[in-house]
Amino acid sequence: MDKYISISEAGTTYNKSESTIRSLVRKIGNKKGLLKKEKLPNGSNKIFISVTYLDSIFKEKPPIDHIVIDTSTTNTQNELIEVLKSQILEKDKQINELLERNRESNILLSQLQNKVLLIDEKPTKKRRWWHLGS
Repeated sequence: MDKYISISEAGTTYNKSESTIRSLVRKIGNKKGLLKKEKLPNGSNKIFISVTYLDSIFKEKPPIDHIVIDTSTTNTQNELIEVLKSQILEKDKQINELLERNRESNILLSQLQNKVLLIDEKPTKKRRWWHLGS
């Protein structure tokens, strides 16, 4: 049988604010019997929420001191890091080569534009022999 606690008890137990628990209650609505309502003498309802559901939502993570690190995983990770570093260095070389090619292309393009401009210039109009004196 599932145990139910009030919103304020849930906030205290799971170290969460009551507003956090209330928003969780609004999210789940009345799904799967996770909530129970109890009428109070003053006519209002008191809401209780399932402890197992709260446990599944607010599971505590183990402290870092108790985490065991698998050394085979770290060796694999270190090897992966080395491979990635070498790939980055190779990519940097490729980027630099491409930038140099781009610079060379820009220089060639600029030279071609200058030649086209020289060709496009209108030649000066020849003067007739009778206009030479004026």
